[in-house]
Amino acid sequence: HDVGDEVIKIFAKLYERTVPDAYHARLGGDEFAFFISGIERDDLALKIDTLIATVASKALASGIHSLGSFTLSIGAACLRKEDDGDSWVRRSDQFLYQSKNAGGNRSMIEKPMSNNEE
Repeated sequence: HDVGDEVIKIFAKLYERTVPDAYHARLGGDEFAFFISGIERDDLALKIDTLIATVASKALASGIHSLGSFTLSIGAACLRKEDDGDSWVRRSDQFLYQSKNAGGNRSMIEKPMSNNEE
């Protein structure tokens, strides 16, 4: 648990630098939720790619102990008019598991619905 707590602290510092305008919450274990408003999908994808690359390039250590490295799997869903908290998180989770099942260290981001699909 101590090592896991240390990894969470290191990750928190990295994403606060990369995505400072996001609200975030730990859902449990190694899963986090980020809430970002007013950002285009391409800009979000760039921030996520930067975060994934930054994490992948870090050699993690806690004191004298090497923690190796870790990877990120990210799923992102757009907030829809008909969403409630559960439906939005559930859809994001589906994208997260697509990312994990595709080998991890990547993101799956929902494409926004066009105006005539809403």
